Amino acid sequence: MRHKSTILSIPGILGFLFLILHLVGIIVYSAKATNDVDRVVDDNEYTKMWINVVGFVLVSQGLFVVSREYSSTRVLRTPLVWIIYSAIMTIFTIMLFASYISVGESGTAVWALTLLGGSLLCLVYSMKARRGYFVDSIMDIPHHRLVNENSGPADMVSGFMDYVFVWVTILFVFVFGFFLVLQGLWYAADRGNFPARGERVEVSVNHTDSYRLHVYCKGPSVTDKPTYVIHNEEGSPYTTLLALQSSLSNRNRRVCIYDRPGYGWSEPGYVAQTPIYVIHSLKNALESLNDKGPYIMLGYGAGGEYAQLFTHVYPTVVEGVGLIDSYPNRDALYAYAMNMTGTEAYDDYVSSVSNYFQSRRVISPMAWQRPLNDDFPGFQPKENLREHISLYSTNNHWQARYFEYDGCGCRAYQALQGFRDQNTTDYLRAQAWPFTWPALPKPYPSDPYTPDLPVLVIAANQTINKGCDSTGDSAVSYRCQTDLAEQNVLRRQRDLHVATLSNNIRSVECPGNCDHNLVYTSADWVSGEIVNWFG
Repeated sequence: MRHKSTILSIPGILGFLFLILHLVGIIVYSAKATNDVDRVVDDNEYTKMWINVVGFVLVSQGLFVVSREYSSTRVLRTPLVWIIYSAIMTIFTIMLFASYISVGESGTAVWALTLLGGSLLCLVYSMKARRGYFVDSIMDIPHHRLVNENSGPADMVSGFMDYVFVWVTILFVFVFGFFLVLQGLWYAADRGNFPARGERVEVSVNHTDSYRLHVYCKGPSVTDKPTYVIHNEEGSPYTTLLALQSSLSNRNRRVCIYDRPGYGWSEPGYVAQTPIYVIHSLKNALESLNDKGPYIMLGYGAGGEYAQLFTHVYPTVVEGVGLIDSYPNRDALYAYAMNMTGTEAYDDYVSSVSNYFQSRRVISPMAWQRPLNDDFPGFQPKENLREHISLYSTNNHWQARYFEYDGCGCRAYQALQGFRDQNTTDYLRAQAWPFTWPALPKPYPSDPYTPDLPVLVIAANQTINKGCDSTGDSAVSYRCQTDLAEQNVLRRQRDLHVATLSNNIRSVECPGNCDHNLVYTSADWVSGEIVNWFG
């Protein structure tokens, strides 16, 4: 005999509790993901948000199945479809749980396990419904029990639930659940196939909260030479620097590379993420590895600002600075090249970049943005390309880009302003240059006397002298003029760096087709120039 139409039963109440749990999870993790209060972030909170979104819909389906199985007037149509679907979702849940447990994200794994609430409700009560309808058919009892007193609107609502709600939610949960699981499996496989090469050192800046920073050092640990520390380009994991690190270590130098917070194997760390925090974290990590200096600071791309900042914060342990195709506040330089000097236009531009990083951060737990081999032409060493790609595919990569960009991509540049000296500022103003930076600090008094800090500036030929053919159609011509304007600005920026950073400076240009990827396409040439200058 069928029950009265109600879901106020034990399974119905449990379903409502799971529904509330997932709703709270959606609200909490959506709010946390947009909260920039000073705190340590454990992982990408949008992963948990998406799991709760899928869980909310899945439990809603479970309540629908329970209501139909308990109903004396309605039936669960196609119960076999529900059985197959809910069995698949149960398997998906177990796979998702196992994936995140294997990579050490226990919080995400626990939330994944809550998906069993909705999937088991669907599975158990769709099986009960099918068994009940089978018994009805044996006893020749009609199981389309639509009572006459039902109104037209009630029938319309029931039809909507039977067809639109059912198939739309099944499609939604299956698609989003599939991609959540796919990302989890990829993530776990990548972490298993390509373990961290270096040490994940626990660091703390404010002496309360801590996170792990990944530092990989290679080369002789006992040497009379300073340790080379390479700061990476924005948005790049440490694998970008493997070729240069290997080339330098083959020259009997000790070389340390690291992942800034959230990239590669480093945990997300603090938000808001300040460059000063990063510098202090790196210094703590190096000391924990018993590498207390002295150092040669090398900066690739935006890493050049971190190399300079480290030198200003810890001047007594730095014996030289190398800038590898490095230009400060690059977005602002490009805006200046295009005469985008109005505040509103520039703000719109950096806002669009920030929104782009945020959108990628939101969808990164869904496996929709895994790079291809062709995205890294000329990458070396070739055998590390898959590892390199895997580090762009973590849940935290785009979150790290969003945190580091921090609305303008200028935080390291702004941090350097605190060390600005009047002579350098006056000189740059006399050159009608809109950007300023401090000269590098002079070495502390030593015996014998040391001249100004040795600095090496390396530029890629294709970055500042590529040129182009502006005789094509209007679109080609415009792109060419844009490229030329940007190259002119970067070339002048390089020249002003050479004129102001130190009196003990050398400038070289990587020749031929050498482009911004020179740290791996021309690693031996770059390392040769570095060793020739710094010794």
